[in-house]
Amino acid sequence: MRIDDPMRVLIVDGSDAALAETRNALGSISLEIVEAKSATQARDMIKRQRPHLVIAEVRLPDASGFALCRSVREEGPQQNLPVILISEWTTEIDRVLALECGADDFLGRPFFGRELNSRVSAVLRRRPDLDRVPDPQQPRISSFAGQTQAGMREVRLAGKRLELTPKENAILVHLAACQGGVRSRQQLIATIWGDRQPPSDRCIDSHIKSLRRKLGQAGDAVETVRGVGYRFSPHQDLVLR
Repeated sequence: MRIDDPMRVLIVDGSDAALAETRNALGSISLEIVEAKSATQARDMIKRQRPHLVIAEVRLPDASGFALCRSVREEGPQQNLPVILISEWTTEIDRVLALECGADDFLGRPFFGRELNSRVSAVLRRRPDLDRVPDPQQPRISSFAGQTQAGMREVRLAGKRLELTPKENAILVHLAACQGGVRSRQQLIATIWGDRQPPSDRCIDSHIKSLRRKLGQAGDAVETVRGVGYRFSPHQDLVLR
């Protein structure tokens, strides 16, 4: 990965030894490293330091890494900030929980420095625009409760504009904004319907089925992650404006 201006990475861990281990493992990449020892401190530093990536231990003194990741996804101008979770807990349920809370990657301890560097480089390559902080005066891309035209985006397939319903548009744009992050059915419902209750928990499935049908050759851009939810996979003919 080539980085002309070092990207800022926030490491979050309650252990000094673990902080040093992660910091040293990242030594082969040109990065600016900042550190936090709790979820509370990390949230404050995210607001002040505006990092490009967060690497957090799952077990923190005041909260879990899952909770920290979830708070990043639900609040503030950096809700698309990439998060990599690290843990000695590496069971299937731990990995599922990491995906459900919106983590971009999950790495088990102990890890090799080269593996961590590779994961970090891959995540940063997928998020090239993180240093461009959204204008707070503009509608947030992930806020679609009570959908209005201000939240709509133009969707084009092979140069041709697609006519999507507001809910279909909201689902597609929100998943695209998550840049590869997985969203569960309940997370999509909470984001798109807000305080209003949808007809059923399965209504998302119906909207996604209709969305895929309209996307045609690019239908696989809305990918199902079995047992977890959905995520967006870029398609060369699909453009969101």
